[in-house]
Amino acid sequence: MYKKILKVSLISALTMGAAIADDVSSRSYMHFRPQFQSASPEREFFCDRDRIAVHNAENGGMLSILGLWSQTVNNKESMRYFAPHAAESLRVAEDTSSDSMDRELDAKHFNITTSDGDFASTVSFKPRQKVWGFALAYHQRLSKRKDTTSWWGSISAPIIRVENDMRLEEKVTDTGGGTDSVVGLDSVAHVATIKDAFKQSNWKYGKIKDGGIAKWGVADVEVRLGYNWIDTAERAYGWYLGASIPTGKKIDPEYLFSPVIGNNKHFGLIYGANAHMEIWHDKEADLYFNCNIRSAYFFQNTQQRAIDLKGKAWSRYMAVYKDNAQATAQGSASNAVVATSGINEFTREVDVNPRMEFALDGNFNYQNGHFQGEFGYNVYARASEKVELTSTKLTMALKDEAGEGKTNIARDIRNVFASEPIALASYTAVKAVDLDMESASDPGKFVQTMYAGLGYNWSERKYPVFMGLGGSYAYSSNNYSMDSWMLFGKLGISF
Repeated sequence: MYKKILKVSLISALTMGAAIADDVSSRSYMHFRPQFQSASPEREFFCDRDRIAVHNAENGGMLSILGLWSQTVNNKESMRYFAPHAAESLRVAEDTSSDSMDRELDAKHFNITTSDGDFASTVSFKPRQKVWGFALAYHQRLSKRKDTTSWWGSISAPIIRVENDMRLEEKVTDTGGGTDSVVGLDSVAHVATIKDAFKQSNWKYGKIKDGGIAKWGVADVEVRLGYNWIDTAERAYGWYLGASIPTGKKIDPEYLFSPVIGNNKHFGLIYGANAHMEIWHDKEADLYFNCNIRSAYFFQNTQQRAIDLKGKAWSRYMAVYKDNAQATAQGSASNAVVATSGINEFTREVDVNPRMEFALDGNFNYQNGHFQGEFGYNVYARASEKVELTSTKLTMALKDEAGEGKTNIARDIRNVFASEPIALASYTAVKAVDLDMESASDPGKFVQTMYAGLGYNWSERKYPVFMGLGGSYAYSSNNYSMDSWMLFGKLGISF
């Protein structure tokens, strides 16, 4: 059984890892590994099974609390993940600006129109996530040892605060004389800068908030039932089944890079295997190797995600007519201002299926009297999400620059290309096949983590107590996830 679980899990990890290739760009959502799941470094640090073994009771249990603090570090790679064209900075310009030929963003799509018509700025953002909180875990042996076998159960619940901040920075090189007095997209006044654009109240989605956004919550409750067919102080081998119960909070489409608590409200089934073995002993000193393998399948739910058109990065922010009726109103208007910010139309209700994820944790634990130290290596792999529209009925179309109810597919977020606009009489809405569903999905993960820590135990007490402090560093070879460090401390009692 153990070998079968190991084989299936390793094949799953290799398959998911192989699917992850070069860096991506123009994505509207990034998944983060939830804290304190089984087979994560902070969960396996001075693992529950070892602490129960210290007490050596027929029906032993352990209660622990862990505090943690984490922060991401790879800002440039993350900028390219969210930005169009894998850019590390974005030049924004109006048509008559000297920067218009080399711009990444056409200012008019963001409701920027100035008196002189030559606004220009350079925009960058350095996404960062901070996480802190604590986690409770309870591990209980459910059967008396009989022929060195045992049943066990566990439950854990992390209570955390997640703060996501895009840290948008803008350097304006030409104000263009300030905004004009004409009403713009969504029938509201033009704005002066990209920073102002991303805070427009008329935008329902895709905004960026100064100072970031923070959320508190229980990052999913995890329950497990396990069986060890060998369970002694020197070695233990077993398997477990479990569930991840979605108690957290899902993505808020109003803001780009909004914080998520847990697994985005996906329910998951878990299966895995664990091993514990003594590999060296000398008087009071022991060296153990611990391994935990976890595979999980998460089920589909419904969310709202921002979606680009195929081949048009950040087209979700382009000006559109939301339907034929709006285009008709534009065609008969004396002042050609009737149009909609694309983000309000390209953010759609979708079914999201995260599918499989896998984690492998291995660590060496050295114990000498009351002191112990631990060093571990961890792998986390997650499949790319499958994202599908809940409804394929779409009514919006890209607005032609001149207005008059005409549409134009030969536009992107940078420029208008030479072409004949489509007349109002031939209004053709965007089709579902035109949407790039990958732009709204997380591309998957393959993350490696190194961790280490020191601890002290009071094993002679009636109810042994232990404590430990540790840290980890997680890294990836591409921009699919952010590198991060974590500090954690653990305190527990066995009985």
